[in-house]
This record gives sequence, structure tokens and C-alpha cells, in this order.
Amino acid sequence: MDLTSGKVFLPGIIPRDDLVVDPRTGLTESVAYCSQSAWLLNDTIRNNITFATPFNQDRYDKVVEACGLTRDLEILTAGDRTEIGEKGIALSGGQKQRVSLARALYSNSRHLFVGRSFYPSWTRISRYGFMKTCISGPLMANRTCILGVA
Repeated sequence: MDLTSGKVFLPGIIPRDDLVVDPRTGLTESVAYCSQSAWLLNDTIRNNITFATPFNQDRYDKVVEACGLTRDLEILTAGDRTEIGEKGIALSGGQKQRVSLARALYSNSRHLFVGRSFYPSWTRISRYGFMKTCISGPLMANRTCILGVA
């Protein structure tokens, strides 16, 4: 049998023909990427986490807690209003990674790709806590997370 046309349907996957294109970006879905070397804006911690997503206090608080940033924000004089400087120069390496992870988790992206970035931060984000709150918790409802482990 020679098949030259047809469709493949996978459970839980939206067929390409049914995808809705965002008129602003031309994309059908977005991906949040948390790389091994944190990318940060010369702005406040809050603006680095919320980035281009509308602010929602409840979601923000849950993300900060899930990413182990609560204690960091408590010890900083200006809390989440702290200006972190170019490339996050005012933060430690672990803090940079946690802010980067928080931005990915806070986003509305349906897919998250998390590189090895969070491994050094496991002192604050325990393996169990990370899996429970960041990967499989309510913040990840209806989302996919791909963990890069190399």
C-alpha cells in the first residue's frame, strides 16, 4: 500500500490546521527558555520575572515561592524592586538562575524548556520541591516542561 496523503492524530495534540496564530508574533504557541547562563534585564527583579506578561500578584507570589526566591527578596533592602544591574551583576549565580527560572514559570508560555540552569540552585530549590511545585504543580497545569540533562 502506497500512502501519499492523510493525517496523523495524536491524543492531546492540537492538529496544525486548528492552531490559532497570534497576530502580534505570527506564532501559534510560545516557548519559555531557561538557559544555563541566565539572561537578565538591567531592571528590577520583579520586571525580570514578569517580563512581558501582565502582573498578577497571586501568580507572582506562587512563582517566587516555587523558585525559592522568598528568602532572597526578604534580605534585599528593596525586595523585588531591587535593580539588579547589567546582566544581573547585583545577584549571586544561584539568584540569577532562580530569577530566570521564575520568569519562565511566570510566563504564559505553553511549553517550558529548562536547561541545566537550575542544578546549582538545588540548595534552595530541593529536588522534591522543584518537581512538586515547578514541574508538576498547579503553575504547570496544561503546560509541558522539557528538562535538559547533559
